[in-house]
Amino acid sequence: MRSVALIVTFNRLDKLKFCWASTAQQSFDDIIIVNNASTDGTKEWLDTIVDPRLHRLHLKINIGGAGGFKRGAQFIHDNIPADWVFVYDDDAYPQDNIVDVFSCMTDVTNYDAYATRVVDASGTICKMNLPWERYPSSFSENIAYIRDPFSYSVKGDLAKDIISFSFVGLIIKRDLLSETADFIHEELFIYFDDVYYSYHLKLRGARLRYLPDISFIHDINQNNKTISPNWKVYYLVRNLLLAKSYFGAESPFSLCFVFMRLLKYIVISVRQRNPLQYIKYLFKAMLDGRTFKTGRRH
Repeated sequence: MRSVALIVTFNRLDKLKFCWASTAQQSFDDIIIVNNASTDGTKEWLDTIVDPRLHRLHLKINIGGAGGFKRGAQFIHDNIPADWVFVYDDDAYPQDNIVDVFSCMTDVTNYDAYATRVVDASGTICKMNLPWERYPSSFSENIAYIRDPFSYSVKGDLAKDIISFSFVGLIIKRDLLSETADFIHEELFIYFDDVYYSYHLKLRGARLRYLPDISFIHDINQNNKTISPNWKVYYLVRNLLLAKSYFGAESPFSLCFVFMRLLKYIVISVRQRNPLQYIKYLFKAMLDGRTFKTGRRH
């Protein structure tokens, strides 16, 4: 089994060093790092690495995680023969012997892509990376989701068929990724790129599975109750509103789901360090989402 790691980085050199240390010890045949025009010495550091497996893609401008993963997928399509691609961010670290463990599993080819178990440094499941089994639609379903998110997403320790995955801890067939790279919407910049990509695949009959026996550490702070920096709320809101433009009547999100999310972002504005700036980004996102303005806009 030939395997390749695909990593996207931007201005997180300290974490990238840990990511590289974890990745380099694995038995990947190729390792691709997409450097999103970092300004913190990432390029210079990457250029010092001596490893024949490493392919460095130094981009001239920052096109976000969405653009970075798309460029990486296109590079694999053009240059890298493989069976499986392991996809993750620069602040994620694969478990020891991840390739060997995965290759020894039986019947892995029965599915086209796997979302792995993603935990933070304390071992707690990362809620932001949990794949969905289904999306809440009606008002009562959205209330049920608020009360118990695990009623719609996987529970962390049980293998399940899924309808979405994250770009942190994804294992996907190389040929599928190569053939469908255009479904990664780079114009989103960040957020929802993985959700929409996986939903495109699901609508086209791809078999997606949650695989809790394989794990990644995602080095994030889950106790932070603010959206920081404030501009991130712009992409959370705008890209949510763009779902209809990509999927039409097949949109994964009902009007009730969208309304409940928007209400949440409005309510938590009082928690933010700079509420006024946050609100400005929020309403700009609502306007841009309705008028289909995409790309980097902060």
